[in-house]
Amino acid sequence: VVLVSGSLSTHRTCHRDARAILECVGPDVSPDAIPRGASGAGGDDLPRGGGGSTGGSTAASKKRSKNRMFDDDDGGAPAWSPGAKKTGGDSKFVELLKYKTLRVGMKVLGVVTEVNDRGLTVSLPNGLKGTVTRAEASDVLAPVAKRKGGKKDAGDESESESESESEEEEMDEELDLTSMFRVGQILRCKVRNVGKGKSGGKRIDLATRLSQVCGNISGHSLHDGMAVPACVNSVEDHGYVLSFGCQEDPTGFLPRKSCPQSLADVLVRGSILDVVLSGGDESSGGKRARSKGSGGVMQCTADPKRVAQAVTHEGDGAAMSTLLPGMLVNARVKAVLPDGLQMNFMTYFQATVDAFHVGGGVHGAAPDPAAAHKVGERLRA
Repeated sequence: VVLVSGSLSTHRTCHRDARAILECVGPDVSPDAIPRGASGAGGDDLPRGGGGSTGGSTAASKKRSKNRMFDDDDGGAPAWSPGAKKTGGDSKFVELLKYKTLRVGMKVLGVVTEVNDRGLTVSLPNGLKGTVTRAEASDVLAPVAKRKGGKKDAGDESESESESESEEEEMDEELDLTSMFRVGQILRCKVRNVGKGKSGGKRIDLATRLSQVCGNISGHSLHDGMAVPACVNSVEDHGYVLSFGCQEDPTGFLPRKSCPQSLADVLVRGSILDVVLSGGDESSGGKRARSKGSGGVMQCTADPKRVAQAVTHEGDGAAMSTLLPGMLVNARVKAVLPDGLQMNFMTYFQATVDAFHVGGGVHGAAPDPAAAHKVGERLRA
């Protein structure tokens, strides 16, 4: 007979039901054979909930049932017991990027998975997916959206202004997202909004135009040998005029001879690419040449080897807001975590590396961080 613990009235009802069952079974069975929850044989096996120990007995039984949730039938040890010590209680773990941890203003790396006339679909780390509207894809498209959204009176427009605007509209019609971006291209993105879409699912709005991604970087902090993203403002006979989206709006120029032919074939107005600053002019002698005012033009190169090996060093303008995803930095291992590494870089900053991004292991598998690296080791990340 199974009795349910509860209040005193419930206890009496269950007791009467038990006596009724005994009468049906036979008169030879004594009612005292039924465990009541009091002291004695079998008293601790079925707590009734009565008396002063009601809460403790019920809570203890719930805890025991919780601990035995993952136990085997042969009486194995519980998965966790309240008195057991947690292994590695002081250790830290790598916090992965999740939808709940995304915040407006965060900058992340993404891979273009779909391109159409209305915008881009970008794949983010850990299975996340974001969308980029046409106006937020490139800086050359942002003024177009503003002009189309604004309304002007026809009487206030002169003939020269209308002609210039018609020419600009013809140029804007030639701008095509499918020619600016390609599937598989890696882009730096800034989170604009996180919320629910029209269908009720998760929606992540991103911006890839450099005025949003690099808006916190000062143009005077750009120097020779620095790798930065750039946007093609115009295509000229001898090269490409670039903008960096930084403050003070410095201008760059990428000669055709410094651009690989495979990249030159796909570059159009509005395209985004990674370049390395190679100086202000030839008179600088290859030293740290910075753009001076709006008239300074910085020479650039798109050599893939130089772009991949360009290291970002500590500078006067180094801050959390000026760091960009994908920067190559000199780092030192501070601690080896169970699922990755904790590192220091640029003196002031700390970062973590997930086990899937730790080098020194088998390609495609998560290596053992402790076997691959040790505390104090210096490397590039």
